[in-house]
Amino acid sequence: MVEPISNSVRIVLIVQLTLTRAGLRAMLERVPYFHLVGEASNVQDALKIIAREDPNIILFDSDAADSTDLDAMSALLAAASDARLVLITTKTDANLQERAVELGAMGIVDRSQTADTLIKATISSPKTIFSH
Repeated sequence: MVEPISNSVRIVLIVQLTLTRAGLRAMLERVPYFHLVGEASNVQDALKIIAREDPNIILFDSDAADSTDLDAMSALLAAASDARLVLITTKTDANLQERAVELGAMGIVDRSQTADTLIKATISSPKTIFSH
């Protein structure tokens, strides 16, 4: 079972697009109790960071359009067994969202949502879906 998040939230950010990653980084850095311990543009680099930094939260930006991205979620969570994974996506397909939750996503946030919504998903109870 995942323990409640402590006062300092250690986050690894995984976003392929540089500009999007920079925007999310800037947003996360505005939250005093968020500590960005690493960022990656791909899962392989993220796995190395997760092994080294032991995050509480993994923010994974992915369209989860196929099983490759969903399989990546399993690998990410296996590397950090105590971390919560929040999926950031544009996909609103209920089957994909259900599969992501089955694989361990503790939150799903649609990219059209606000920064406040992402922050809430990052610190909220497990199994939260924020879509339009």
